[in-house]
Amino acid sequence: MIKYLIIFYLFIIYNFVVVDANRFTFVKEVSLESDSSIISGIYKASYQYYAVDGSKLYNFDLLDIFSSISSGSTVSNQVSSISSTLIPGEVPYSYLKLSKYNGTDVIGYITTQKAVIQIGSTLNSFTTKPFESTSPIIDNLWSTGGENNLAYIGYPYSINIITDGELKTRSLGQTGPLSLSCDFEEEKCFLASKTGFSVLYLGNSWGSTISSSTGSSNPRTGGIVSTRKRRVYYCVDSDDGVRLEAWSYFASQRITHLGSLGVTGTCKFVAFDERMGQLFILTTDTLVGMDTNGKNVNITSFPDAPMIVSMDIVSNSSSDANDQYNYLLMTRQSISSKSLIITKYNSFCPELCNNNGYCSFGACVCKSGNSRCGDSMEILSLSSEVINDIVYVTLQGFFHTPLDSTHLSVYLGSETIQDIVINNSSHVIFKLNKYIKSSSITVDINGLTISFTSDDIYPYPEIDYLYQENQYIIINTSMAFVSWYEQSIVLDESIVDYTISNGTNIKVEPKDNTHSSSYRVIITFNGVMVSYILDMEAYITEQLPTILQKSGDPLILRGLYFGLDPRLLLDGDPLVISSFVSYSQISTQLPSGIYNSLRVDNGSVNKTITLVYSQSPNSSTSYHSLMSPLTTIIFNILILLLSYFLFI
Repeated sequence: MIKYLIIFYLFIIYNFVVVDANRFTFVKEVSLESDSSIISGIYKASYQYYAVDGSKLYNFDLLDIFSSISSGSTVSNQVSSISSTLIPGEVPYSYLKLSKYNGTDVIGYITTQKAVIQIGSTLNSFTTKPFESTSPIIDNLWSTGGENNLAYIGYPYSINIITDGELKTRSLGQTGPLSLSCDFEEEKCFLASKTGFSVLYLGNSWGSTISSSTGSSNPRTGGIVSTRKRRVYYCVDSDDGVRLEAWSYFASQRITHLGSLGVTGTCKFVAFDERMGQLFILTTDTLVGMDTNGKNVNITSFPDAPMIVSMDIVSNSSSDANDQYNYLLMTRQSISSKSLIITKYNSFCPELCNNNGYCSFGACVCKSGNSRCGDSMEILSLSSEVINDIVYVTLQGFFHTPLDSTHLSVYLGSETIQDIVINNSSHVIFKLNKYIKSSSITVDINGLTISFTSDDIYPYPEIDYLYQENQYIIINTSMAFVSWYEQSIVLDESIVDYTISNGTNIKVEPKDNTHSSSYRVIITFNGVMVSYILDMEAYITEQLPTILQKSGDPLILRGLYFGLDPRLLLDGDPLVISSFVSYSQISTQLPSGIYNSLRVDNGSVNKTITLVYSQSPNSSTSYHSLMSPLTTIIFNILILLLSYFLFI
């Protein structure tokens, strides 16, 4: 089977556009009650906040706090934990990491220097996954989870994946990663280092990795996964200052440097609101908000940043553009106090979608009957497939609604696509039944346009097998051929005819007078060319005579693919070629006797011919047909023994 692996390594630099309007509004600071200093915290749905100090896990209910913010009513600025429990192990711990799980069966995970502790659905239900030994540091220990999945870095450094109760482990050598994050639906985990990024494959491809390097060594913070964009975002402390970096894991692996943020300090935390399509970076002195393309940036000085020990998102699921209460929840720990800083952030959609829609996943979803509620559309990906000789192209992204034949047009190059089969706010699917030489797609919705360029509009067959079958070359592919593709096959430098059978097989017959023993096969689909080398064995179309005599015969072989300078081997010994005509006929003289095989060597592949004689080898008088001396001695002894017993 012929397979290829292509890794794209692409740098795209965006200029950050800083918006004047302040996206952040300070709302409230709430004091927390705990036995000692808060080390780490996470926010879960239904206004539940969890935090750890060196010994205990705390649960705080923030419903009253956020209800008062929404209604404008007055409520206490102090909140006590509704429950707490002692963390398993040798407490107190000097440092802990608390990471969350978005499901309901598990609250989250506590990473210590000795183990990962899974917090079940209740506060005091713990499951401990101990390491082989105690880590001297915790900066390179991480844990993350998904439905029926847990991934964590253990010590000695290894990545451990538990899926449906089954543990798989892979060693990471002497150095742990700077972060660990996973997309369990895609069966991939992502590990960052100072020099780059690695993808670890789960499932059937468990243990295999693909790594890319930036060519420089810089600390990375974050590892925020956008499952919709199939990107992993990092905050990078580079020589040029703090920058946002995104690694794509859709179809190929590529790095997108979204540019320097132009702020001072170093990276502390990264938070992500996927529904709103917003990223937040906290440095040691600055809070930065932006969209997932590094645009619409807002930078705010944040003097309390050095005391922040965690940052999370509280995002309301409301679909009303005028009622989007979205908050950053930051845990502040000073020498004398601990508190939650609640900061409201606004949608980045232009003019709040002109008050005619709401912002979802970073794009405007328009209210019914209005298709110009915002100016931002985005095409995230393109995929295509062949069904019954028709190419179906799917654009996935964010599109204005409503989409109908009156408002929607799709262009491939300068040609209008007539057959649009599905359209909604996240997908546009259209059909192609002819080849249009363009890689540029434009979607026009009521005068608002977005363009997308891709070389993957037309699916191309992957060549699975390329082999010789008698005089033919057979090309087997992974998908059916499309009859209207512009396609050709060249052997060496000559275009040849071909036939297609079973939809996925091409049969090529080279010219009758060919003498080649090896072909360069060039296959072209819509201008995309792939090349292969195929060695041919001699193909015998005729042997004269077919039945040989023991006395020796002149022998003629006619056929194809004899090469420029063939050799004959008779039972392994060279045989002289008396004539070689037009590269398609070999003449020779067989010596007397009976031989097993004749081998034709064309310089690439040996072809063996079994020789057939008119008489049994036992009747031959040549030395090849006589009994060997040992056989003769044994035969004579048997005759003497038989005579002896007969005459006793």
